[in-house]
Amino acid sequence: MPKQHPRPLLIGLIAGAVLAAGGAFATPAAAAPSVNVQANGSTVTVTTPKSARGCMKGAVAEWHSKAGKPGSRGSAKMTRKRRSWIATFTGLKSGKYTAYVRCEGGGSADPGSREFTVFD
Repeated sequence: MPKQHPRPLLIGLIAGAVLAAGGAFATPAAAAPSVNVQANGSTVTVTTPKSARGCMKGAVAEWHSKAGKPGSRGSAKMTRKRRSWIATFTGLKSGKYTAYVRCEGGGSADPGSREFTVFD
């Protein structure tokens, strides 16, 4: 019977250890800038930092109702205000919503989303 060489086993163990540790050595993705929502009656203001990666060319804010009924979504182009992007929605009915911010210019992560409740 031929004698088996321990090297393939050793190489396999080392490769497995490197793959298993790969996640431990990976750098975490940069945290996405926050999306802030302020509801005042049926008027909702959405803001995100102007420094949001990829948002140098502009941003769009969207809202979606949790109810999912027709007419339960909308969007607005965000405008620059000092160090942030801002959009305002008016006429929202009482209920639960999610606001999303999408950067224009592509190629990078969008700032994110935030749930909010309207009490009109």
